Amino acid sequence: MKALQLNVPAISIAKKNEEIFVENQGEPIKLEQKSAVLRLIQYVRDESHRFAINYHKKLREKSVKRTIFDDIKGIGKSKVQSLFHEYKNIQEIANSDIEKMKKVLAVNEKIATQVIDLAKKSLNKNYIREN
Repeated sequence: MKALQLNVPAISIAKKNEEIFVENQGEPIKLEQKSAVLRLIQYVRDESHRFAINYHKKLREKSVKRTIFDDIKGIGKSKVQSLFHEYKNIQEIANSDIEKMKKVLAVNEKIATQVIDLAKKSLNKNYIREN
């Protein structure tokens, strides 16, 4: 807040003992557990956490929606997950042999070959897939 030059009073709540800390005050404020003010502050904290967690989940979902393998018929989200569970990166996928790829993805030789070839192509030509 200082970096943004905001002059707004701020408080925080410690989850363990539910103590309220006020900026520039040494000792925390201790409210009774049944206090309506404490319940309101807890509610605001919990809703803020829920909002932040949901926002970050949506960001992660968006970042994982598309891969270079999406246009290969027979490769869906679960197969892509299996692929990246078994292999750490595109380089490992490109270096995989067809038999192992067939087993990892439970696909036929044609699809396994397409996956490996596409991984190689993405490495060799700085392949960038447009959305």
